[in-house]
Amino acid sequence: MGLDMYLTISEYVSKTTRDELRPDSPKANPVYEQLVNRRPSWVDKDSYQGISVSYPAGQWRKANGIHNWFVQNVQDNRDECQRSWVSPQNLRDLRDACEQVLFSHSEDTRPVQTVAEEVGLAPKSGFFFGSQEYDDWYFNDLRKTIRLINRLETSGVFDNAWVDIYYQASW
Repeated sequence: MGLDMYLTISEYVSKTTRDELRPDSPKANPVYEQLVNRRPSWVDKDSYQGISVSYPAGQWRKANGIHNWFVQNVQDNRDECQRSWVSPQNLRDLRDACEQVLFSHSEDTRPVQTVAEEVGLAPKSGFFFGSQEYDDWYFNDLRKTIRLINRLETSGVFDNAWVDIYYQASW
């Protein structure tokens, strides 16, 4: 019980692929065929041109400052456990915000609380949301978030037109 947060990647798998030498000639995509054949009783193979497959990309537990950032910057201040699309730029902005708070923690003369409030990473209270302190858990969540975003960016997720990123929390 408590605040659980998930980042998922949904990848579109087309029914057909194009031959690079003959782009006007589509052919069956074996990945699509393998996926739909695993669920033949409920997949309508003829009506759709592709399917989406979701993968777990990241997860947090009671990282209420990170959750607060998503609520403010992605979910239009609506905190209803809804699934929300996240742009690569959103994630870059989140990474920058995390880096600013970590910098204030280690080297800046401004209080961490002030910087966290300015960039939207102030802890958020809620039903079993965890601590609202600026403690080791808080700073470790920021570091974990930076690593996650860096991994997604360097692996090419941000440049893949067939991929969508979603955030969702539950409690």
